[in-house]
Amino acid sequence: MKAVILLALIVVAAAAVPSRPKAVNRINAANIPFSNGPRFVGGEDAGEREFPFVVSIQVPVQGAIDLRDLPDDVQLIQASETMIHESYDDPAFDYNIGIITLSEPLIFRQNVQPIRLAIPTIEASGEVQVVAYEVADGNIFPVKQKKLSLNVIERDVCKRDFSRIVDITENMICASAPGRSTCSGDWGGVLIAKDEARRPYLAGHVNFMLDPCAVE
Repeated sequence: MKAVILLALIVVAAAAVPSRPKAVNRINAANIPFSNGPRFVGGEDAGEREFPFVVSIQVPVQGAIDLRDLPDDVQLIQASETMIHESYDDPAFDYNIGIITLSEPLIFRQNVQPIRLAIPTIEASGEVQVVAYEVADGNIFPVKQKKLSLNVIERDVCKRDFSRIVDITENMICASAPGRSTCSGDWGGVLIAKDEARRPYLAGHVNFMLDPCAVE
């Protein structure tokens, strides 16, 4: 039986992703630089097992992965298929999502758990968290989980502020915080919100940001 990753739904490394000429051209025309900086400004290390539903997507270099420094309870499962949304980047930055199908099921434990998907009747608001993996010093694969707290911006406000740069659609969530920001290396990072009962759910993923990162 195959398992589908419903955790971090973005195909960030396992397949060639279409380019974004429309989006980049529009940003260039507005003289707004597109972020190409380092990852996470103002973030911090995630706690152990704090986000057991966020996976680390890794692609072997020259057919090999160094397994010496991985914890004993890490599950390494090959991807059997990747699928990108048929409307990827059409319109710009919209539908930029994909699904990775695993070759075998995950085994749920303390450090491996599912998360609910976005709820159509609930719109993310207030404080949200972005979670992504960081490439640690001396390691070519992302192994260190980082988190960043942001505040959701009302869509009408976001449309007003970004209208000359990119169309903000109903599929998008805008979030920011003074001195804190995701950057280009965080594309595909998981956006986590909570419902009225404070239960987490997957509200979205990091799609685009402006440069320089973390400007108030």
